Amino acid sequence: MNNEVKVTMIKYVNDHPIALEHPEKCIELRKIENAVVIYVNKMAKEADGNGPQLPIEIGERITLHQAMQISRNYACSIIPVFDTNQQIII
Repeated sequence: MNNEVKVTMIKYVNDHPIALEHPEKCIELRKIENAVVIYVNKMAKEADGNGPQLPIEIGERITLHQAMQISRNYACSIIPVFDTNQQIII
């Protein structure tokens, strides 16, 4: 049985309304396998796992720094979303 945590994220890009309105938080967690919550640093300047930790769940939007930390600690995939009509299959 594989207990590796796998995270699937989507990134709103180009002219998508979320990318235009919230460019600092345009990455969203869509699926987490083998975990319910994952933790990221509250302060981006800290080393991974140091300092205050924020719990992140499915559906939350995160910053690029938080997404990079998640990618260093878990198996990740990211799907670009270009417009509101795009079908997202995960």
